[in-house]
Amino acid sequence: MPLPEGTDDRAVTQAAIERDIVVRPLPGYYADPERARQGLLLGYACVPEEDIAPAFETLASAIDARTAGAVP
Repeated sequence: MPLPEGTDDRAVTQAAIERDIVVRPLPGYYADPERARQGLLLGYACVPEEDIAPAFETLASAIDARTAGAVP
């Protein structure tokens, strides 16, 4: 999941964890760090369907909390 330009994916990850949502910063999954892009790795295969929408709302609040000052 890409993030708004200038958003710190590690800060968003921490904000999500504080809200009991587990995501991973995407750059750590690139073989070539020079080509890494900011974003989040999401996994929701084991999340009950009825919990997905509320979890995404919570994740959106974590992203909003960490995008202040990011370039739109």
